[in-house]
Amino acid sequence: MSELVLKWLESVKRSFTGINHPAEWLSPQADGCAACGKAIRFDTPSSSSSSSFGGLPVLLQRSLCIRCSQSIPWLSRVRCAKCGRAIHCEDCVRNPERAFQLNRSAVEYDSVMRSWLALYKYRGKERMGPILAEMLIPPYERLTAAIGGRWDAITYVPISEERAMERGFNQAEAMAGHLAGRFGLPLLPLLRRERHAEKMSFKTRTQRIRDVQTLFAPSHEGFRVLHARIHAAGQAPATAINLLLVDDIYTTGSTAGACAAVLKEASRSFGAEAHVYVLTWARS
Repeated sequence: MSELVLKWLESVKRSFTGINHPAEWLSPQADGCAACGKAIRFDTPSSSSSSSFGGLPVLLQRSLCIRCSQSIPWLSRVRCAKCGRAIHCEDCVRNPERAFQLNRSAVEYDSVMRSWLALYKYRGKERMGPILAEMLIPPYERLTAAIGGRWDAITYVPISEERAMERGFNQAEAMAGHLAGRFGLPLLPLLRRERHAEKMSFKTRTQRIRDVQTLFAPSHEGFRVLHARIHAAGQAPATAINLLLVDDIYTTGSTAGACAAVLKEASRSFGAEAHVYVLTWARS
């Protein structure tokens, strides 16, 4: 596991320790709200369960003020069964046959969520990282229950070396690492980026779809590990394997579709049929 992921897990661990008395929930946190900097004060401790949007996980309770926590646009109503969008989706109407099974997202990508992601990705506010990743837990739990509770591996959308040097980290890898550490999942780098490309946010829908077609390739080392794990578990070669692909934002589905197609093709090379599910932090 990478140094970045280990750093995240240590941050999460610290957030759950040191709560010795309920009164501690009533006092403002020394660091203030991670999003706006204001004091954090809750009148009563909320449930620490993350199984519903009604009770914030402990990490979010201790990191966000009431106003910011209430501003989270949880994506709790799904209209498009394929991509998880809360409204009618023309992309799925135009392209119903996608390589992935379905996508589920934690929040709608509104102006508030855009500013939170910018704090983390572009302004170096590392404290936001575990918060954004923790927000993935409710849709992760529902998705896990829907498939019967078994993941063969969790992976992530890779970034180019140029982007990694510019930013210093891959937010999708960090989010996947957070879930892997939290739920004991095997985190495998199953994809690699073939080339550097302009940011997807700067491109039109047509440009996104065209450019991702040759952008990703399988990581042979990652698939060797996956093959060994499946063989060690005694699964029959023809057994379907469940892969969870993590990314930060789902827009047109072109990136998710291209990655899923590579994952499925690479899985067939060792006789397995992959079912690729996508988990994204935000749905635009």
